Amino acid sequence: MRVLVVDNEISMCSMLEMILMKQYQVVTAQTVKRATEIMIEDAPFNAAIASLDDGKGLEFLTWVNEQYPRTVRVLMSGGNYDNAQINKAILEGQITSFIEKPLFVPSLLDQLKCGLSVLPKSPLNRVLRSIAP
Repeated sequence: MRVLVVDNEISMCSMLEMILMKQYQVVTAQTVKRATEIMIEDAPFNAAIASLDDGKGLEFLTWVNEQYPRTVRVLMSGGNYDNAQINKAILEGQITSFIEKPLFVPSLLDQLKCGLSVLPKSPLNRVLRSIAP
């Protein structure tokens, strides 16, 4: 399973990579621009985790939903967010879930596990199994 982590803080990307690499193949990006390039060049990804802190995380995950609707989309934020906007994004399917920083790692892992649990039946997972070593 492949996960793309997007955060403008290098330390957050590194921490998430260390935590997730035990269960997932992790790719990181520090900008939405780079994350978009990675998604275009290196898709498919089972999940994308993006930070709202740079103001573009929700925009990126909305794009991911449009281009790769079977990708689990987790938005994270350090506190500067609009609750109504987050709820709307979840209800409209732009994001799969939301988690606040500082991250409670078991909660993040649960959100990924729950979101990814629907993937075994998806064409995305069949493609990933066919290209996996």
